[in-house]
Amino acid sequence: MWQAARVDRRTVQNIEAGREMKLTTLLRIAWVLDVPPADLLR
Repeated sequence: MWQAARVDRRTVQNIEAGREMKLTTLLRIAWVLDVPPADLLR
């Protein structure tokens, strides 16, 4: 998934750890997963 979104593996690890992320990163991941961005913020 992170490769399709063109997101670095370290960035994904930071997101999973609850650290901040850029809006563009959130949108890319949501697009690849085909879910609304709000679903990733719950």
